[in-house]
Amino acid sequence: MTISYTGDVANASSFGCFSKILLRWRGSVYKLVFKELLAYIIMYMIINITYRTVLVPRSECDASLPSCERWKRHRETFEAFRLYTNQNLKSIPLTFVLGFYVSLIVNRWWTQYKLLPWPDSFAMLLVGLHKVKTDQRGRMLRRNMIRYITLSYCIALRTVSFRLKKRFPTLEHLVHAGIMRPDEFREFQKLDEKVVANKWFLPLVWTAKMISEGMEDGSVQAPTAAQIMSELGKVRQGLTTILTYDWISVPLVYTQVVTLAVYFYFIAALFGSQWVMPASEEAHAMIYKTTARLDLFYPFFITLQFAFYIGWLKVAETLINPFGEDDDDFELNRLIDRHIQVGFLICDPIVEKPDLLKDKFWDDIIPQEMLYTVGSIGDLETEFQGSAQVTLGKEENERIYSSTGLQGGLRKRVSSNETIYESIRSRNFMSRKRRSSQASLAFWKKRDRTSSRKSLDPRNSAEDRLDSIPDSSFLSDRELMETYSVV
Repeated sequence: MTISYTGDVANASSFGCFSKILLRWRGSVYKLVFKELLAYIIMYMIINITYRTVLVPRSECDASLPSCERWKRHRETFEAFRLYTNQNLKSIPLTFVLGFYVSLIVNRWWTQYKLLPWPDSFAMLLVGLHKVKTDQRGRMLRRNMIRYITLSYCIALRTVSFRLKKRFPTLEHLVHAGIMRPDEFREFQKLDEKVVANKWFLPLVWTAKMISEGMEDGSVQAPTAAQIMSELGKVRQGLTTILTYDWISVPLVYTQVVTLAVYFYFIAALFGSQWVMPASEEAHAMIYKTTARLDLFYPFFITLQFAFYIGWLKVAETLINPFGEDDDDFELNRLIDRHIQVGFLICDPIVEKPDLLKDKFWDDIIPQEMLYTVGSIGDLETEFQGSAQVTLGKEENERIYSSTGLQGGLRKRVSSNETIYESIRSRNFMSRKRRSSQASLAFWKKRDRTSSRKSLDPRNSAEDRLDSIPDSSFLSDRELMETYSVV
């Protein structure tokens, strides 16, 4: 099961909160990468020692000898290849590719755990909605329903979980464990001759049949039966989705791309991170960007890079299948034991329940004092208050009303002794259309008086009268029609 360290990092106020978990071995990055890191350091040292003990001494010789010239070329070739690989290591987007991949795997891992069904909700619905007597038949109904859910759980997940498959290699082992009865096992054997598919859902069908029989005898009402069936459907859906996650993996090409990117990066780093000793000052300055001479034998930073990146990749390798036998894989054996015990405890009608009695605060109605231990009294806090209430509720002079008039839709009557506000409706507001109509009416009244005098003058033509018509955009449709009808 996943290694839990939540209690060790509960208080971040202490110095080095995460330092408490750095020395753990089980589930740690040291356990995941120490084998690969040891092999990588050995390969690095073989190349480094070969360069220092073979290439360098043999290239420092008499230049007149043919062999000396050959060893010098070998040394220069190695140093040039080292420079080439070192400069091109940055072209591999290792952080980008690996980061997205690990994020996908972690999300997939957590989603699969949330899909694991827990029979607690189904058992509580049986207790509250399935009315049975405390006789033998009532007990058998509830206990068989819970057992059938656990049986489907085991049959389905033993096909994907290595630990569960080792515990129940065959269905007969479920009979030996008491999760399946011999007659139910014989029913599975009969169906094996007709159906090849995995029949993990069959106990859920039996449970649905029992709920249907409960509706017929009146122990389960129709609305409550739908609620119980809905919870049963969630169990089936969760198990189906988990099987689908096992059948449909992360695309192989994605996993290959990430793995090859990491491996080729560190294969190139075996040469690109070598600490070489060029013979000329120009070559040394070109490689290290400095003229200072420094000889480092052990690769400190490449060791850190290897631990971080390979550890990052190991996280994905560990979590891509959470039903294996790694430290962070799901411990389904413990969950099955827990589900059987808790399911029977909840749904069995003869399990003793406490009597209906008065509580301690019955006479007080509302408790006035709550008990705190000596260790927890320091954490006592007052009732939560909003930030605006705490920040703006301190100034007493800001709580009185202002005597100045308010701008906008409301204004204060100065002549009144009381604070009375006028309504917006008391103002003489008109709609735009109404103001336009009144303006047009006043305009035409004025025009009528002027036009009555001008109409008697024969020199005024029809074009002059049309020019006197106002812009139609200021008139309503009715006024526009009346205007042109007059013209």
